[in-house]
Amino acid sequence: MNYQEFKEAVIKAAKEKGIEKYELYYESQEGTEVETYQDRIESFSVKEGGGACFRCIYGGKAGYAATELFSEDTVGRLVAHAIENAAVTESDDPVILKEAGDTYQDCTVREIERLDAAQLKETALALQKKLFEQDERVTQATQTFVLFQKNERAIMNSNGLDLSHSVSTGILFPEAVIEEGEEVYDGDDLVVGDILKADLSKLAEKAVGQAISKIGADSVDSRKYTCVFSGRMMASLLQTFSQVFYADTAQQGLSLLKGKEGEAVASQAVTLIDNPFYGGSSMQYPFDAEGSASYAKTVIENGIFKTFLYNLSTASKEGKETTGNAGRQGYASPLCVMPFHFYIKPGEITLEEMMSEVGDGLYITELNGLHSGANPITGDFSLAAAGYLIEGGKQKAAIQNFTVSDNFYEFIKKVLKVGKELEFGIPGGQSVYGSPCVEVADVSVAGK
Repeated sequence: MNYQEFKEAVIKAAKEKGIEKYELYYESQEGTEVETYQDRIESFSVKEGGGACFRCIYGGKAGYAATELFSEDTVGRLVAHAIENAAVTESDDPVILKEAGDTYQDCTVREIERLDAAQLKETALALQKKLFEQDERVTQATQTFVLFQKNERAIMNSNGLDLSHSVSTGILFPEAVIEEGEEVYDGDDLVVGDILKADLSKLAEKAVGQAISKIGADSVDSRKYTCVFSGRMMASLLQTFSQVFYADTAQQGLSLLKGKEGEAVASQAVTLIDNPFYGGSSMQYPFDAEGSASYAKTVIENGIFKTFLYNLSTASKEGKETTGNAGRQGYASPLCVMPFHFYIKPGEITLEEMMSEVGDGLYITELNGLHSGANPITGDFSLAAAGYLIEGGKQKAAIQNFTVSDNFYEFIKKVLKVGKELEFGIPGGQSVYGSPCVEVADVSVAGK
């Protein structure tokens, strides 16, 4: 039984049970992964998964049930379990099913065509070969990771909503490892999107060059520095603390931004955007996980906090409209709030120009321990870091074995400049986080 047949069977079963308000959410994922070792393929896997979640209002309460099996027998059990769960639910959160009638924006980028196994293997081995050609110190620990993934989402409900959409992307990640004496150094790069258009030579050169640049890295003196954070590292920080911009987090009392709409919460250099239709990306969504039309919105504008991100339930609690940011961690997960392309708007300055203005400081290119060393509730973070000295306005010696500490709420107030080259990380569900490099004043560093 395919999804369309399953959907029709669920509608029939719901009507037979006297359920007037219901929703069926469907999600599927498929991906092909390739990893290399030396001059051969180390691992190759094809993964497929997904399922459906049935949500209904029965006896004035919401019930949920999920399945990954699509069969006649499953339909009846799915609807019955949802009714049973409605009888024991204790949540008082409003359950709102999206009304049909929204106008949905067209995606500006076509879905990337599926890459077959041969193309992925060929790309991985070609990049791996170029990594080893860069320098004789490149070791056998060097690897290349290639992935193609496709995600599909469909939503149908008793209000006449019936939507479906799919996105796909490729990921290319080379990790170069070199040996110098008894020390080992690594470097990497990342391409997300149409990986067949990637310049493999430049990728290899950057990854190996990054590893070589770390040779002889030392720590730094403990004090406060003006720091330039690379785009990828700032995007990682944004991802770690992104939930402080979600309405459900604020309503639970877990965001210090609660009640601060219209106030300055960041420096004037910071404009934070959520855009489901970011130009050039194949990860574009015309609707969220409830079927609400998605649209671009400014969360922080020149330092002023404009809005939290809302889904239907969190918006109704405050008498507001949804921002089209409903999400799910998986088909069986409860509804939550999630962004799409969530990024700091680029400025007008290059990285080199930013370093020149800094004069003396630190360039942070690695942050480790984001899961354990950052507290999204308080905003505090203390992270192992690595990067380079900035001396006389130029990138100089590599540095490592030091800790960067600050508070995210204060950190974004200390941003002095924002660079012009936007970098995104690896997508997670519907969310992708990005940032240019940023210059931040008075960052606490613990080193020597």
